Amino acid sequence: MGPVGVSPPRAPEPALRGADGGAASALPVGADFRQRMTRVSETFLSRGHGERFDATVWSSAADAGTAEGTVYLEDLSLRDGGSPAGTLVMERRGTAWRFAAVGPDGQGADDAGAQACDPCHREGRDGLFPWPTPRP
Repeated sequence: MGPVGVSPPRAPEPALRGADGGAASALPVGADFRQRMTRVSETFLSRGHGERFDATVWSSAADAGTAEGTVYLEDLSLRDGGSPAGTLVMERRGTAWRFAAVGPDGQGADDAGAQACDPCHREGRDGLFPWPTPRP
């Protein structure tokens, strides 16, 4: 399986996919997410994603919460060169998370790729895992 993720420039927004079902919606992020969202992590090794990526996490919520509609992005780059590898997206919908993966070309991953997120994230606290926090 090739790398997944999101880094600008981005093509038209693909549909959000999730293991929790429900109607598809537009991916809740645009190419300008770094200007609109809050950076909530330092760059770190993205464990659980093949350990091939460095990642930085961004959140739509300044308090990095888990409320309805909260969106997290894991902005990925390849460890062996730093080239953009795409973005992984989580959006809180009710009591579940919906997942999407967008490649560096802006294209969404297939449903099987996004649904692979759910089993591991069920192990995390509220579906999330700890990450290094940014320095003030």
